Amino acid sequence: MFSLRRPETLRKLSFRSLSNTAAATITVAQPVVDETIPTQKRATLATVVSPSASFVSKLSSTHFASFHNPPETETYKIKNEISHLIDTKKYDTLLRILIKWTSRKGETNWTETLTHNELTHILSKIISYQIGLITRAGTAKMVESSGIRTSSKLVHAHSVREKIRTVYANLLFTKGEGAHLYSKAHRSRLVTAFELSPNDYENLISMELNNGKLDLASKWFQRFEQQHPNGTHYKYMAARLWLLKFQVYASASPALWKVESNDLYEVELNPRQSRLMSERGWLEIFNDFISNQAIASGNVHFVFDRQVLSAMLFSIAYSKNVEQLTKLIESNWGINSRGKLVAGFSKLDVGDPLYPDLNILKTIVVSMIFNKQYVSSMAYMNGFQEHYGIDLSKDNAKHFWDSIFRWCEIQTRFSEFRALQHFIQKTATTLLKPTDANEVALTLEEAQKSADFDYEGYLKFIGDLRNQRNKLIEELWKGYRECSPGFSARAYKTYLTLLSEDFDERRCYEYLSELALQYHLHDVSPKSFNRSMVNDRLTKISQLYERTMKLLIDAKGSNGDLGQIRAIISKWALNEGMRSKLDMWALSQEARFLQNANEKKTIMEQSEEEEDGFLGLMS
Repeated sequence: MFSLRRPETLRKLSFRSLSNTAAATITVAQPVVDETIPTQKRATLATVVSPSASFVSKLSSTHFASFHNPPETETYKIKNEISHLIDTKKYDTLLRILIKWTSRKGETNWTETLTHNELTHILSKIISYQIGLITRAGTAKMVESSGIRTSSKLVHAHSVREKIRTVYANLLFTKGEGAHLYSKAHRSRLVTAFELSPNDYENLISMELNNGKLDLASKWFQRFEQQHPNGTHYKYMAARLWLLKFQVYASASPALWKVESNDLYEVELNPRQSRLMSERGWLEIFNDFISNQAIASGNVHFVFDRQVLSAMLFSIAYSKNVEQLTKLIESNWGINSRGKLVAGFSKLDVGDPLYPDLNILKTIVVSMIFNKQYVSSMAYMNGFQEHYGIDLSKDNAKHFWDSIFRWCEIQTRFSEFRALQHFIQKTATTLLKPTDANEVALTLEEAQKSADFDYEGYLKFIGDLRNQRNKLIEELWKGYRECSPGFSARAYKTYLTLLSEDFDERRCYEYLSELALQYHLHDVSPKSFNRSMVNDRLTKISQLYERTMKLLIDAKGSNGDLGQIRAIISKWALNEGMRSKLDMWALSQEARFLQNANEKKTIMEQSEEEEDGFLGLMS
């Protein structure tokens, strides 16, 4: 491994081209060919079948590329090492190199080795890596109970983001070495040492967007328009920038959707890390797209493909325009909200740019679930599978299931306390105690004191909410297991949430069996060369399994079945380490279990005494 403190040593490393662009900049030495044709008095078999030397000499050197060894220049060697770092995903090392190369105080300047396009390409790889770190940190937070590993992952992700910003700050600002990319002193400066290309803008907008910084993402769009004034920026807007515009301004990214508190659930969900004051309606962005995208593409008519349509569907879904959503689905693919193919509709050919794929189906189902159209969402799943042959069992379908489980769990949440307040207001129950209209805080016991409180109606209302949530997630869980697209931490975590809300011992053991199967499918020897590839997944499975075991132990302890706990741990723990941890946890909960058992015993004894006293009065 080379030292970052001595960048000159990089020049002595071997080279491999990063891209066709990089390769095109290399001067290839031409092979020296002897064109002299040997004269012979008599033709032999060898001379007849051998190719003409003059013909061979006219062939391009690329014809013999596999035999041609270009000279290993210093640039070749350095680029080869950079390519190796990308291939081996050592992005942190690569990022440290770029910071040093782009620094004004550095001994080596990046322009001596890389072209602008190559640098942008490398940064795009690092940004994809950083976005992946954010995603993995979110998954770890979902399955983890302590949050320690999640915090560490987030710190690393934020550190990488700041270093990427440092690289771009070094490129843009000649003065003020070490200045932050978003420092106030540089906000209004357009003339910089480095002119950002459209790909650079894609990099920066994508990074800030996926980190929830919508305001910063919009700032780069504004700077892009200022760099190319009077509408000339449109000719540089390729498809990727248009999609980013939908995501930034028209909420076409469900990962950044806000879920407001409602009548049944008081907790807000807001993954955004900043506010965006310049949000626009989907129709405004769409009109901008159809009017101007042809300028960059060169097409007479605008190009309408799956990615654009997916962005539109997400934007419409977030605006809660279900009618427009169903019309758009039906007009493009002929599937109505009941999952049926509309009579007379001609299905698209497989080669059509709008032929639906897994991502389109995910967009449709998530959009419907977000708008609480649960029956329609399941109908669309069945309809697109039937009429367009979309396969939900492929490996790449895991992300589909992740998204569906996530939004089903979020949108069907409710709290019994909030549901009680909603029920009281809807049924116009006369309350015995005055309450503030903005702060109705009434317990069930207090509500029951009101003569017109419909207790049976309330129980049915709560039962319907719970039944809707349970049935939907159970149906998804059944479909997920039948399709078996691969392990999804989101799917398993969602089902565990359901078990914790409505515990059932039989379902708990079935769930543990499923998790144990996944554990053994992914478990490999610690000495195996591909152990690192499954470490993260094994950790998630183990954490989910351990939490489920604690749920089962808690249920047994709360029911007074303390004698069964040790046997359950001994039989069901995945390994000795888990067995030891569960034994210690059960021991720490023993006092609580005994207290619950004593309280239940006291209540039962009091109930028996009251019953005996009542019978005595009747005799």
